Amino acid sequence: MLQKVTLIGLVIVTMAGLQTPLMAHAQTDWTCDEGEHDVLNAAQAAFDAGDYALAAELAGEAVTVCTNDIRRLQTALGLQEMAETQLEIAEQAAAEAELIANSEPGLVDLGDYSLFMRCEGERQNPADPIVIFESGGNMPIETWDDVFPTIVTEARACVYDRLGVGLSDPVAEGEIRTARNMADDLAALLETAEIEGPYLFVGHSLAGLILRIFIAEHLDHVAGAVMVDVSTAGMIERLAEVDPDIMNDLLPIGSGPEHLDFLTSIDEAGAVGDFGDIPLIVLTAEDSPSEIQRPVWLELQAELAALSTNGEHRILEDVNHFIQNEEPEAVIEAILEILDTVRQAEG
Repeated sequence: MLQKVTLIGLVIVTMAGLQTPLMAHAQTDWTCDEGEHDVLNAAQAAFDAGDYALAAELAGEAVTVCTNDIRRLQTALGLQEMAETQLEIAEQAAAEAELIANSEPGLVDLGDYSLFMRCEGERQNPADPIVIFESGGNMPIETWDDVFPTIVTEARACVYDRLGVGLSDPVAEGEIRTARNMADDLAALLETAEIEGPYLFVGHSLAGLILRIFIAEHLDHVAGAVMVDVSTAGMIERLAEVDPDIMNDLLPIGSGPEHLDFLTSIDEAGAVGDFGDIPLIVLTAEDSPSEIQRPVWLELQAELAALSTNGEHRILEDVNHFIQNEEPEAVIEAILEILDTVRQAEG
C-alpha cells in the first residue's frame, strides 16, 4: 500500500514540478528534515508573513525534495495551492485597483464618451462574483452610500454613473436613450475596465429594465441578482388598467439628464428571455405605489421573481421606493445571502 501511495505522490510531484517553475533564490541546499535548511518550514514562514509569491516558490521546491515523506509532501502540496490562491487574489485585486486608479479621474473611456466608476474591496476567493450596483433613473452612485461600504468589506464591488449622471459625460444634445443603450453601455464598461465575471447585480428602480436585458443576454456570466423595487416589463400597461391617470405622470420622452424613452425601455425589457436558475431576490416596497396600484404592482414584482427558478419575492412593509436608504439592512442581507449561496456552491 505504501508503495502505491508513494507512486501516486511521485506522479503528483512530477505534475507539480511542470506547473510551478522555480525561481532563483539565495538558498540552494534545501532539505526536508525540519532542520535549519528545511524548505517546508521556510515556505510556511513566508506564507505566514504574507509573502505568497515566495511561499508558492518554496512550497513548489518542497514538493520536489519531500518525496520520501508522504505527510510532509501532502503538506507542501496544500501549502503551494493556498499560496498560489492567495497570490491570484492579491494580483487580481491589484490589477483592478490599478485600472480604476489610472482611469482619469475614475473615468473609463468607452470611445464616444466616458463613464465614472469606482471599485473597492477584494474577492475572498478567485471565483467569487463581483457585486455591480445599477442605480435608478437619473440617480448618481451616492444612492448606494448606505449599502456599498458594508458590501466592500465582504466582497469586491463596483458602482458607476450612467451616461448623463453624476461624474460621467453628458448625453449628446437631441439623443434619446433607452434601457437597451444602457445595457450595452454596461457590457462595454465591464469589458473595457477588464472586470471579469461572474457578477452579482444589485439594481434599483429603472435598473430593473436595464438588468433584465443584460442578465437575460449574459446568463453565463451572472451569479445572481438583487432587485430593489425595480421597474418591470409591462408595468405601465398593467397599472393603467386600474389607474388610467398613471399615463399623465410619465415624463416626456428624452427628458431628464439621461434623455430616457421609458415606454420603449419597458418594451425592450419584455422582449428578452428569463433568468434561468440564478439566485434572485426581489425586494418590494409595499408603500411604493398608490393604494389602487398596489395589488397589480405586487403581482408584477412576483412575476419578476419568477423569471428565475431560484427566485424569491420579499415584500417590505412601511417602506417607500428607496429601500436602500430607508432599510439598507434588507438590501445588504439579500446581497450577502446570495454571496453565501454562490460560495457554498463553489465549495
